Amino acid sequence: MRFLFVSIFLTLTIHGFSQKSNLSFDKYNIGIFSGLSDFQQLDSIEKEQQKHKLDYLKELPDSSNLDSTEKNALDYVSSLFNDRARLFIRDLALDTSQSRPLKYFNATSQCLFSDDTLRISMGVGFFANMGALLLIHKDKYELVFFQDADHTKVFKQSLSDHEFKSVIDVATKEKKLTLTKKPEFKNNEIIVGHYEFSTLPFYEKEGEKLVKREYSITGTFQCTVKKF
Repeated sequence: MRFLFVSIFLTLTIHGFSQKSNLSFDKYNIGIFSGLSDFQQLDSIEKEQQKHKLDYLKELPDSSNLDSTEKNALDYVSSLFNDRARLFIRDLALDTSQSRPLKYFNATSQCLFSDDTLRISMGVGFFANMGALLLIHKDKYELVFFQDADHTKVFKQSLSDHEFKSVIDVATKEKKLTLTKKPEFKNNEIIVGHYEFSTLPFYEKEGEKLVKREYSITGTFQCTVKKF
């Protein structure tokens, strides 16, 4: 049931992201991006995840015996079948080469909308997580990197910060987003996209050391839009 746990985490993360007011928006592109055909073919991990999701869906109760709230929850869980992402993550502080990482991370994705705004989250990990938060408002977008150390306070936004925190969100630069089609902001719409960005530097405590972090992330995602 790992994918359900991660999805609940992403829902909370998206909610926090939506409250931020200091976001800067850029226009996204519409078109076919490199690697789309590869993404459309499930890898061995994604096939195994799909199998677990199908097994879970078979265990769900008959919807005819559910009230409206329970039916909405069942509809949401069923939609997770198509929701997935792949993230290439490179630590720029450790890797000075410009080559793309050879292996991606399989990730959970989630799309929620209200009015003319989409909130999309993609994350890897279980209790400790990292990933990208994407906010699409009309024809513009913003990307933010997040990392959660599972209640362990190890992050600082800058060296001047007095306290460490367990969850950090970091502004991005050199960003680009391509969607296969323009969002219609409606329930059960499927969004497919590809993005690239680098984070601004931040700091993480490792034992007695304070390590500078700066990531370059490339991601491809697909998710089913649900009303938030």
